[in-house]
Amino acid sequence: MHVLAVAAAGRGWPAGVLLLAALSVPAPAAADLGMQGRWAAGPIAAGQAAGWRPFDPARLQAFARNPDGASIELLPAGGRWPDPPLVLMVRHPPLGAVTLLDAGGSPQRGALNEPADTALPAHGRIAFRIAHPPAAGQPLRLRIEPYPAVSAPMAFAVTTERDFQREDARWLAFVSACFGVMLAMALMGLVFAAILRDFTLVLYAGYVLGYLVVQAIQSGYAVRPLGIDAVAAAPLLWGRFAVGLAVGCAAAFLARFARLDRHAPRLARALHAYGIGMVLVSALAMLPLPALQAATRAIVNPALLAGTLLMLAASAIGAWRGSRYALLFLAGWAPLLVLTAIDSAQVSGALPGVLWINDACIAAAAFEAVVLSIGLAHRALDLRRDLDYARTLADADPYTGVLNRRAWTERLQLRLRESARTAQPLCVLFLDLDHFKSLNDNFGHHAGDDALLAFAAALRDPHLPQAEIGRYGGEEFTVLLPGCGFVDARRYAERVREQLRRMRVAVDADGRPLTVSIGIAALAPGEDMATLIARADAAMYAAKTAGRDCVMLAGEAAPVIAAR
Repeated sequence: MHVLAVAAAGRGWPAGVLLLAALSVPAPAAADLGMQGRWAAGPIAAGQAAGWRPFDPARLQAFARNPDGASIELLPAGGRWPDPPLVLMVRHPPLGAVTLLDAGGSPQRGALNEPADTALPAHGRIAFRIAHPPAAGQPLRLRIEPYPAVSAPMAFAVTTERDFQREDARWLAFVSACFGVMLAMALMGLVFAAILRDFTLVLYAGYVLGYLVVQAIQSGYAVRPLGIDAVAAAPLLWGRFAVGLAVGCAAAFLARFARLDRHAPRLARALHAYGIGMVLVSALAMLPLPALQAATRAIVNPALLAGTLLMLAASAIGAWRGSRYALLFLAGWAPLLVLTAIDSAQVSGALPGVLWINDACIAAAAFEAVVLSIGLAHRALDLRRDLDYARTLADADPYTGVLNRRAWTERLQLRLRESARTAQPLCVLFLDLDHFKSLNDNFGHHAGDDALLAFAAALRDPHLPQAEIGRYGGEEFTVLLPGCGFVDARRYAERVREQLRRMRVAVDADGRPLTVSIGIAALAPGEDMATLIARADAAMYAAKTAGRDCVMLAGEAAPVIAAR
């Protein structure tokens, strides 16, 4: 299992995962029988005294890698085996096979990823039914078969069949829930990737699915209960493929998720190159070419170490340079580095009493998938805010802040469709500042700009918050009043006209005030946008002709409000 545990490099979980995992992982059965154990490298004949080394079966023990496997003998601490039926469990089992040589019947062979073994059906552990325990003082003898992988530490327990079934059911429910969360998050990522056309979500899904496969192989879940025969035939091959996919997607995901192209562009390029390389290596490892498979086996662990260092540096530098998503990735990844270090150290005999690391990784993976989904949701909101801000800048007049001509006409087109659908009234106002050229000529363009800002403020009427204001060009403005008829539009126009006069903006040295001429057109049935604007514009010119500083309704011969 340690070979696949290296794949943990590149996963990320928040710090509370360790505590969550410790509390949620199924605990060992309370009725475990205390035992003593000894082991020896290679096969050893029954009764042979030399070559044995003592160990505590209740604690993790890594057995030296040997081309001939290892032999194990287990004895009850009290010297006498309890009454049957009993179950011998191998917790934290290896990817290879374990055989119970004699327990009052034929040898039983068990393996996580072999569906056709003769052991007791179990999930996440290897279990043997002991119908006839050995006589008092006689050991249970096991054989660990050789396997082309680093020897994983394992522990042994003897319990009742009832307690075993309870523990097995709890583990299966727990792991199924965790894998279900991971699968749901990955599928959600793929769905939203298709909707939003965001490749970052594809990388997230590959990241989560790759690690799900790694854990499903390490725990035996892929074969029992899923019954995936391809994994059973070559678990290490599929494990290496899943590791490469997960770590490659993780590297590229980090670069995009943390926006390292802004904060650390060189590292972003390095992460993308590394990610592509790892995915290619994992794909090449699946080809039925022994020489190519041997080459990928030789480079996968050094590549994983290099990728771990690269991602650690990239996330740390990105966080230091202001990427809060890099900080999120780094904070989530730190507990996994601890878990990986513990798993590696246990091969050398460290922390032998900690049996929950593998199951904690599964819980952490599910939790991490949810946390990164939340991070992606926040990232999507940030992107949406950036898009809205960019759209606002694109739609706004750069000086007055009201809609520019393009954006205002688009808004009018939308309101016309709504009005046609709902039969609600709609009015358009065309406004032109009187003698504005004189203001610029007499007092300069700075004074003219100030006047435009003041007029734009006057157009924002709290009584009509639905008014949509646009700058049509120069000193010409337009106002769209959805849901308003002539009466409301005329009241609005009068308030604007009076407010501008109260500002007392002079256009010349004699103190002549800045005023405005306003034309109003109400939408007629079946009328198009161009005709509606043209009628409002014509009404405004009619107001100019009538003496300025007045409001003219389209089609009327006299101004509604007489010039002063």
